[in-house]
Amino acid sequence: MKKFSMVLATFALSADAWAAVKIIAEDQGNRVVSIKYETGGEKVRAFALDIRVSKGTIDAIFDYHVGESTAANPGYGIFPGSFGRYITVDPDTGEVVNWDVNEYTPVADPYSPGTLGGLGTNGITIEMAALYYPPGDDSPQRPT
Repeated sequence: MKKFSMVLATFALSADAWAAVKIIAEDQGNRVVSIKYETGGEKVRAFALDIRVSKGTIDAIFDYHVGESTAANPGYGIFPGSFGRYITVDPDTGEVVNWDVNEYTPVADPYSPGTLGGLGTNGITIEMAALYYPPGDDSPQRPT
């Protein structure tokens, strides 16, 4: 069994160009791995990442941001693969009704084209994006 603490992970597309991104996987002990990233200053807006283990299965993912990125609570909390299935947007205000939905996670549906097997297998695909306003690279709301 492997569990992943999603501090931040990325294989990214930034603006209209690919970003140079370094992925860091840190063993936290007790069969938990923390995944982080570093860039040379590039701004990362969204990413998808395939994560595989050579032994056992990936059984959980936790410690990830959910919802919009704000200065007080920044992060990549928009999960494109599951947003449409689990998140309800008020048609009058355009605001999300409730971000606290158990099934809303960054793990992509294993039946989507190009994704890995999902939780309980030796590989998952995660999809994460940031939603913030104003949208510029200098926005105080963007993830760092």
